[in-house]
Parts: sequence; C-alpha cells; structure tokens
Amino acid sequence: MPATPWNVSFSDGNANQYRFWRDDPDSPARFTYTPVEPIHSSSGIYSGGEPREGELTPAQSEELWAHVDAVTADTDHHVEQRTKGTVVLEAATAEQTRLIQAFVGSGAALDKLIRFLRQFRDSTRD
Repeated sequence: MPATPWNVSFSDGNANQYRFWRDDPDSPARFTYTPVEPIHSSSGIYSGGEPREGELTPAQSEELWAHVDAVTADTDHHVEQRTKGTVVLEAATAEQTRLIQAFVGSGAALDKLIRFLRQFRDSTRD
C-alpha cells in the first residue's frame, strides 16, 4: 500500500470510468464511478448504469493496490495503443505514475481487477 496521497484511475472496455484516491492519511480513501451514457456509447444504446461515489474501507484500499500491482506485473497483456475494447489503468503515488493499457478479458490479473471493481459500480451512493 503506497503512502498518501495516491490516485488510481481505470477505464473499462466500454469506457466507464472508475477513480479512487486518498489525499490525506487522516481521511478515508474515496471512489467515483462515472458510467457511459447511451448518447456517448458507440451503439447509442449502451448504458453503464448510474453514477456512484463513496468511501473505501482500508481492506478495499489494500485489495485495490494488490490488483494494481498484479496488472502492472502482467506485461504479457499490455498493449502500446488503446483500441476499442481495451482498458486503461493509471496509478499515481508521490513516488511514481504507472500507465497500463491491456486487453479486456486477457489475463487472470485483469479479470480479477474487473471483478473487484464491480462492487463500486453496484454500490449505493454515499
């Protein structure tokens, strides 16, 4: 787990956006989920659901960073340019920024991260 402040952004294969951050060690980590709306989807029909925001538990923050580290290490599934259906993961700490692009559904590490993120898409608003 990195020292505070930190920030993690994830854009899934449908371009739904997740953002996680912690600015202050005395405050909880937070998240926002910004879904794609039908007007902005390539099909004109797809909806990523409702926007969400809230707090992360310390255990969720730890798990998030374990997934970031695993996807970072899984370089066999990284790509040079984002194309439709790929994801983008960016993680920033005071020490470094990592930008990872990977194919959706490729590799166990990415699959586990996507499953972990579902709880934030389906959670209730604070």
